[in-house]
Amino acid sequence: MKRYLAESMVIVAASIVLVLGTLAMGSMALRDDGPSPQLSRVKMPGCLDVPVVPIDNSGIAGQAQLCITDEAVRPSLRVANLTPDTAYLALFEYFEQPTACLGDPCGYADLRSDGTGGTLARMDAAVAGGARRAEFWGDFRDLSLKLDAQVTLLLFDRGTVRGGNGQYRAHLLLSLPIVPPDGRAGTGSGGDRGIGRAVAQAHFLPPAAEEP
Repeated sequence: MKRYLAESMVIVAASIVLVLGTLAMGSMALRDDGPSPQLSRVKMPGCLDVPVVPIDNSGIAGQAQLCITDEAVRPSLRVANLTPDTAYLALFEYFEQPTACLGDPCGYADLRSDGTGGTLARMDAAVAGGARRAEFWGDFRDLSLKLDAQVTLLLFDRGTVRGGNGQYRAHLLLSLPIVPPDGRAGTGSGGDRGIGRAVAQAHFLPPAAEEP
């Protein structure tokens, strides 16, 4: 009987040690699992976050994200302070050689229809509701970004959808701003040349141009 009790106490003690050891290892794992630092473009794949800044005192603000995976480049915009019943178009701009741009950083005026200055793509579009907020997403498969390139997400106010038919609404949401073949694109205002006006943007700059 005494031998049985002794063996039982040994088994219980061993179980307690095992449980305590497991808890200690789990605690260490939790302490080590802190927030990961933001990845730079030299450590892709990963995601970068930058603030959205207003243009021409539009008051629009928010956050932009650029995620790069092995399969695609996936940008996004989350913005607030939009005008209800207004169509907004999000554009993806890619400048492979920012040093050749007219300004720093590169802008809409550096785009060319043949892509020699910068390349423009439609990212997403939406009509703002009463909450005055919207999210815009893009998915560009098989796109490779150079390390020293610049990416800009640009938000256009295409105008109100009130009083328009379905075709007009589709034009505001689907059509791209016009980039002249020989001249520079302009941001315009009030629907100039069917463009609309730029109201917010977010720049993802080359590492050398980013603040330390």
